Amino acid sequence: MIPGAGRESELQERKRWLRREIRGKSDALTAAYREEASRRIAEQVLAAECFRRARGIMAYASLPNEPDTRGMIREAIREGKTVLLPRCVSPEEMVALPFDGWEDLEPGYLGVMEPRFPAEGLEIPEPELILVPCVAASRDGRRLGHGAGYYDRFLEKRKAETLCLCFRELIRDDIPAGPLDRRVDRVITD
Repeated sequence: MIPGAGRESELQERKRWLRREIRGKSDALTAAYREEASRRIAEQVLAAECFRRARGIMAYASLPNEPDTRGMIREAIREGKTVLLPRCVSPEEMVALPFDGWEDLEPGYLGVMEPRFPAEGLEIPEPELILVPCVAASRDGRRLGHGAGYYDRFLEKRKAETLCLCFRELIRDDIPAGPLDRRVDRVITD
């Protein structure tokens, strides 16, 4: 047996169990709660110093069970910021591509809407701020993602400030984390 393999598989099993539990709790959140909570989260992000000073922001096209990012993306564009969204290009790699409008997105991994590849030769800047999704998060920056590790690998190579957007009802202190899990700088909740 590989040293540490038992601990890693136990960690992954704890995460799978927790995802099932939290998804059940998430499914029970009302549309009215999600809408109001999303509005409160967006207010905090838009007021954050890191958002105001960033020229380039990586956001994501939120899924129905996540805090709504559309207003934050619209405001960033209105303020003249470069907005990037993630695109999964392999089972192991995610890249940040320019957001050119909602109509230019296409379904990608897990049904998440992703930008199309830009014209060759277009220089894509590194984001200064990255908005990070989660299934759940802890107040100290541990996040439980969807399980593929895309954001952990992506964040490992970036120096940008990170904000994880999470509904208050899905904040947990028992989020398990291993050596490959990247903490975020701050968790924004309603």
